[in-house]
Amino acid sequence: MPTNDERREVAENLRNMCICGCRYKEEFYDLLVETVMRAWDFHEFSDVADRLADLIEPEERTCRVIMKWDGLDGRDPVCSECGTYFDDKKWHEQKFCPNCGARVVQR
Repeated sequence: MPTNDERREVAENLRNMCICGCRYKEEFYDLLVETVMRAWDFHEFSDVADRLADLIEPEERTCRVIMKWDGLDGRDPVCSECGTYFDDKKWHEQKFCPNCGARVVQR
């Protein structure tokens, strides 16, 4: 799943690619692969198209707030996906994890 920073970086690189211009479709394809795929292993154009689609509209990540025993004074609210602690006083109001950005679907 691409992060927001990764999506922004690819969008910026695509815009820069457009500024430079391409004369041939092969050149465009090579630049597109370089911009979108980076170090990803791929074998077909469908891999490039899938990666581009994920960058445009990623699948939504969701999480639950779980209560984790802290061993001292009780339980603390934690993201079920990344383990980040939520603010003790406002955790029930948060719609997204402050660390991984997953949408909270169950409290």
